[in-house]
Amino acid sequence: MALRPLTAELGDKDSPVRRFLDERFTVGLREVQRRYRLAGPSLVVLPVDRREANPGTVGTAADWLLRFLLHPRPSLSLAARGADLCGMDDAFNDVAVSLGYRLDSGDAPLGVAGFMGPVTGSPVEHEELARACWALALLTEMFRNPVVAINGPLSAFGSR
Repeated sequence: MALRPLTAELGDKDSPVRRFLDERFTVGLREVQRRYRLAGPSLVVLPVDRREANPGTVGTAADWLLRFLLHPRPSLSLAARGADLCGMDDAFNDVAVSLGYRLDSGDAPLGVAGFMGPVTGSPVEHEELARACWALALLTEMFRNPVVAINGPLSAFGSR
């Protein structure tokens, strides 16, 4: 399981994500990145006040969205750990259920344990998926860096 942001996983030659890309794309990761950048338009993102949207959290939400586009039930364990830290287990479960996860015998819905390659993506409506990915990103940031996260949007809910 990857515990770090996607950029960190790609930068680490020993990460499972990086090994998967290196094995799958024999031309190498740099060539895949180069071709991807050449094919897409230039990206312009307007600056946003960090109190409204931390760039790291935005990146984490994009990581979540990518996970759901590659697999319909990625592991939610990072967000579950963050929810546990800030007492938001019920909110986490609500998000998971909205994404089609089942709650069996009171256990948190964690999804697949490992990533073995892409399969059909999430059937959840795009706007609902984007909102859920933002919630999962906030909870993930709580796990990764509670001091920073508690001063962000989750601070409105207080910690329990």
